[in-house]
Amino acid sequence: MAIIYTYPVKASPVDDDLVLISDSADKNNTKQVKISSMRGATVSGVADVNISAVTSTLSSGAPLVSLPNSGNVIITSRAYAGAANVGHVPTGGSATTFLRGDGSWAVPTNTTYDIMGSGNSYAAGLVLAGNATHNNNFLRKDGTWAVPTNTTYTGSSGISLNGTNFTNTDKGSSQFIFKNIAVSGQNTVVADSNDDTLTLAAGSNITLTTNNTSDTVTIASSGGSAGWDVMNLAHGSVFSGNANEAYYYQVVSPSTFTPTKVKVKASVAGGSSNFKIAIYRGLLTNLNATSVLGQGQISPTASGIYEVTLTETSSNSLNLTAGDSIILGFFHTQGDKLLSNGATPISDTSLAVVVSGLIEIFPSTLSSISGSATNLRPCCTIY
Repeated sequence: MAIIYTYPVKASPVDDDLVLISDSADKNNTKQVKISSMRGATVSGVADVNISAVTSTLSSGAPLVSLPNSGNVIITSRAYAGAANVGHVPTGGSATTFLRGDGSWAVPTNTTYDIMGSGNSYAAGLVLAGNATHNNNFLRKDGTWAVPTNTTYTGSSGISLNGTNFTNTDKGSSQFIFKNIAVSGQNTVVADSNDDTLTLAAGSNITLTTNNTSDTVTIASSGGSAGWDVMNLAHGSVFSGNANEAYYYQVVSPSTFTPTKVKVKASVAGGSSNFKIAIYRGLLTNLNATSVLGQGQISPTASGIYEVTLTETSSNSLNLTAGDSIILGFFHTQGDKLLSNGATPISDTSLAVVVSGLIEIFPSTLSSISGSATNLRPCCTIY
């Protein structure tokens, strides 16, 4: 192998000059090569550069760009443009702008906040700073700190407080109210709750009227509180005949009402007695047009004043209107009698008849009866 420093130095080499090399592929034997054959080398310097693509392990972008890849190569740094791109910071920034993710410069939005107060809309606001003494305070809507009012509660008469729970311990004893509504011989009406409602129901011949202004309930009779004295018992002086007899006499209803009972005075001879009472609509002068509205019966064992409960022939059949012409029918078995008028007889015998014979039940119409005119009428009160 030649010793390089034993040879003289050529001041201006040319491409055809030879250079001694040690051939690594041939046991480092000394060989000669032309300068022009050496890759990228000329006597004036590096002839070209070959740049191959390199994948960065730190990013997915290419921060440097070489154009062209050989010959007169220019290396350029790429500006950052967002996404997977990497590179140097682009130009255009200022003291009030920030680099966005897309590589552009912009002034951030919503960077100005108001102190919370009554003058803003609370869409955005900073909570007013407190101090060490505000541990019992709450932030008010107007942005100030304050201790809430009415935060201390205590129980009072009839009200107990346990923590945050209020309990009514006196459900009425000091409120002067009624809980029970009692009627002799009837079930007691008991309130089921503090706001329960007592409902009043009108019975027969009774009307109820309320006034929410004066808080009153008016109870009135629609048929007379003492009933209809058709022939008051005080007018009676004689008793009817001692036989199986039926008496019919015609009257006019004085008011609009629904009779449910008839009061009479009976004389009982003993044994099996039977008294029947009926109310018909119609006239004695036109018996074919009569119809029974209701009837009832009793079987007393002693003489006295009795109430006979009437049963309607059909629904609402006993509803009477003022001015209605009606016929009252009375029947008693042989030996029994009914108190009747005697001292004050009614001379018009066309308004009353007496029919002999046993009646098991009053017929639906009086079209088939045959009797004699009479001025005797059993006394009664209808209600």
